[in-house]
This record gives sequence, structure tokens and C-alpha cells, in this order.
Amino acid sequence: HSVKVTVDDGWLTLSGEVGSEYERQAAAAVVIYLMGVTGVSDEIRIRPDRFARKSGPDFAMPTSHPSSWA
Repeated sequence: HSVKVTVDDGWLTLSGEVGSEYERQAAAAVVIYLMGVTGVSDEIRIRPDRFARKSGPDFAMPTSHPSSWA
């Protein structure tokens, strides 16, 4: 995970990638109360879970029972 912070006259911009919505919100929550921060732009992306269940033709169920495959 990687989050980059840029500052322009007290305004922070967060960018990069994290693994979850929780991590994205936590990054903003950590910096919002720092002294001198006047605002935060959250441009953090949530990285798609490569282990998420997928559907579609590549993951179709067999149309016959394995015993008939011989």
C-alpha cells in the first residue's frame, strides 16, 4: 500500500492505493487534525481485490457430472 501526501498552503492531497475503504478513511482521519491543515482532498484509490470471487464464462460450472467425463 502506498499513500502520497502533497501540501499546498495547508491543503493536503492524498493519493495512491490502499487495500480497503477502511484504510482510505483512516489515512484521511490521521491527517485532518494536524496543526496547519486547512483541508484534505482524498484521491486515494482502493486496489481491486485480486482474490475476489468472479463470475462469468471463465468460471462457469460444468454442465455434466464428473463421473460422466471419462
